[in-house]
Amino acid sequence: MWRLQEGHLLLPYNIQAANCILVVTYDFSTGRYFANRLIGYDAPIQYDIPALVPGDFQPARVLARYGH
Repeated sequence: MWRLQEGHLLLPYNIQAANCILVVTYDFSTGRYFANRLIGYDAPIQYDIPALVPGDFQPARVLARYGH
């Protein structure tokens, strides 16, 4: 084994879900690692987002929402 990825679980019981709050990837052959989803740097996870509908995937709507 030369690579390993682990996710540290966050269990928000009020919505009965599981999510990885911190993910660390190790490369043992080079001695490097990468950590992402650090709590202090990312925006809080939003669980109250309404369900997506097919129109949400239209290019104009994606551009309007994410095309800063």
